[in-house]
Amino acid sequence: MSDYTIYDSEQELRERIDDLNDLLSDYEKTQAVLDEQRGVFADQVQGALAIYERQVSDYERKRDDLDRRQGELTKGRSDALENREALRHQLDAKRGKKATDNAGPKAGGADRGAGQADGAAHTTGPTTREQIDNLKAELSQPRPALAHEPPGMGGSQASEIDKDLKMMAKIKEKEQKMDGASKKLKDDWSLSKGPKR
Repeated sequence: MSDYTIYDSEQELRERIDDLNDLLSDYEKTQAVLDEQRGVFADQVQGALAIYERQVSDYERKRDDLDRRQGELTKGRSDALENREALRHQLDAKRGKKATDNAGPKAGGADRGAGQADGAAHTTGPTTREQIDNLKAELSQPRPALAHEPPGMGGSQASEIDKDLKMMAKIKEKEQKMDGASKKLKDDWSLSKGPKR
């Protein structure tokens, strides 16, 4: 039990009691202020939490959207790479066929020319040697490039190869745009990161 001061005078006791009553009243007022502030802070905390949850939800939605766009970009780039590889194989095959086609008629023509030359030698004698040399020289001339064929020869190998080259250039341009878009997505994702939970 606490020690109390012993007062001899009732007046002093009453004054001391009044002082204590005033002090208790001050405590109660202070408590009321604290309770009010506590309520305000609680409301502020709830409001901040609600704002935080909305921000987190918005950040998660943006993240999911970026992930979706990244998936679409990755698939598109993969398809473009696959298509380019297929076109390159097709172009290589056409070039190989073109070289074979150019070499075939030359060889056949040379054989036929040699046969004709032999026949001419047997039938006309040495006086035809100049004709034989001219024929061999003509056969040894390179064929005109397919790219210089007349416009009327639609569907030629040269036009197909030219078409493939243009397609590959378009694919390359698309890949460059995709690389730029991928970098932009990464930058957007870095900027849109929300606060850690």
